[in-house]
Amino acid sequence: MYMVYPCFDWIGFHIVQKLLHEGNQVVGIGEAKTKKQENFLSFLARNSSFHLYKNLEECKNCLEDNRLQAIIQLESQRTQPIMESIQTDKHLVLSRTRKDAEMMEQESCLHIKLPLLYGEWMPRTDNGLCDPDGGIICFDSDQFVTQAVYIEDFTEGLLELLESNSQTGIIRIELSDTEKNDRQSGDAVFPVKESQDLQKRIKTLEEHYRFHRHFY
Repeated sequence: MYMVYPCFDWIGFHIVQKLLHEGNQVVGIGEAKTKKQENFLSFLARNSSFHLYKNLEECKNCLEDNRLQAIIQLESQRTQPIMESIQTDKHLVLSRTRKDAEMMEQESCLHIKLPLLYGEWMPRTDNGLCDPDGGIICFDSDQFVTQAVYIEDFTEGLLELLESNSQTGIIRIELSDTEKNDRQSGDAVFPVKESQDLQKRIKTLEEHYRFHRHFY
């Protein structure tokens, strides 16, 4: 059984879907407060292996003595006291902003520095991806073309990390062909391979965006 917190973040949603698809029991933490999040809930609630709790305290009380295989956390605020009371074999903290990275590096966990992620339901405009650190990254920019990782390719790699023996430390996830001189010293690098041509992927995402635009 895995915990994903928060599960209605667009990245968290994709992680939950991947874990469920692989036949796992998943505990999701969060509340559906927007139309997009309600749409996520309608997808996830169909699966009897998905268990939803509003917050960590409620989850802790309901789990009782059940041990989690891993906690996967996308959250900048410190939640260590509650997390430490939940039994788990592994605690992954995923940071997507510089602020998150600075705050979480000192936590006793496996700290994952995320690449620039894109995919269905991502925060976006007509022309680009919303940068977690602020601004818009255009889909035809060098930064997007050389650094962006498709969300499904990322979740595939994340499963490998969950099955690894790594318990603590810092891991940077990036495309397998990223130049070595772009890597920050001291970080272990976990390479992710693209499963489809970028331009074909963007075309598919544009169709998804046009059809579901009212949820974005």
